[in-house]
Amino acid sequence: FLSEWFWAIYFLGSDKGSISALRLSKLIEVNWRTARLILSKLRTAMGHRDSLYRLSGLIEIDDAFVGGKRKGKRGRGAAG
Repeated sequence: FLSEWFWAIYFLGSDKGSISALRLSKLIEVNWRTARLILSKLRTAMGHRDSLYRLSGLIEIDDAFVGGKRKGKRGRGAAG
């Protein structure tokens, strides 16, 4: 049963937004209620982690564009 937890952590972390209990139940082959319980516990643990570690001080953020080349104007003023 421990391997299902690790798979759930992997799928929760690798999904772009969030994963539903129904989708997780199909991926790790458990009952929907079990998947919902696992997700609930993982999300609670993640929420506690966020309350412990807060960003402070000077924070620098860089923007980037990932994708193929396009013709036309480059940079922030580009269309699309």
